[in-house]
Amino acid sequence: MNPSNIVFTETMGSATSTSIAIHESNSRFDNDGFTMTGSAGTQVLTTSPSSSTQDYPLASGSANVALPTTSGAFFQITNINTSGLSNLELSFAILKENVNANGSDLVVEVSSDGTTFTPLTVASFPDGAGTNSWYYRIAGGAIPATANLTIRFRKTGTTSNYRIDDIRLIAAPTISSQPINLTKCVGQGATFSVTASGTGLMYQWRKDGNPISGATSSSYTISSVQNEDAASYDVIVGGACGPT
Repeated sequence: MNPSNIVFTETMGSATSTSIAIHESNSRFDNDGFTMTGSAGTQVLTTSPSSSTQDYPLASGSANVALPTTSGAFFQITNINTSGLSNLELSFAILKENVNANGSDLVVEVSSDGTTFTPLTVASFPDGAGTNSWYYRIAGGAIPATANLTIRFRKTGTTSNYRIDDIRLIAAPTISSQPINLTKCVGQGATFSVTASGTGLMYQWRKDGNPISGATSSSYTISSVQNEDAASYDVIVGGACGPT
């Protein structure tokens, strides 16, 4: 599923680079407007690509960022503008190359100033024989709405090499104007409306909690009110993180 309100996706491109700086300077990432940086030893590789049939449905395959076993190794993305957005959700894929690793030495963190970082929660990976695979994760925790968001993947131990791919940030639509209560006489018209911001928004008006057939725009009009129209009306606005 590809939600409508995607802030950005990053698939790491399709070429190999011996450093993040080389990949960045040659515009090999998807998002040229962002700044990608990485520690020494962090590379972009095309080996061990993710697979949409074997690993996770959104797998792009091809290139991925490879963090070495070095403690402190990192990959980060800066200059992400999330101003005015809400309910931000970060997802990504991780390949762990050591069957004994569970991800406890990999931190995913965010910052609004590039200096103070807040870790997000990420479900651990299974360990043991045969677990050196790709895993798709949705991070938990609050991601700030800011003009310069930084997302960083950072190693805190030396247990395993990790690969990173298919980073995606999505946001819920923002509703700036809610429908208002209306009192109308029989035969008069009534129009309910909602104002929301976001891309590719979807609407569903309801009467007493039940969907109204064909009422899927930002407004709903009853051309001639009848007694049976007296009810509670609301609207579901669909976006990246589900209904609002």
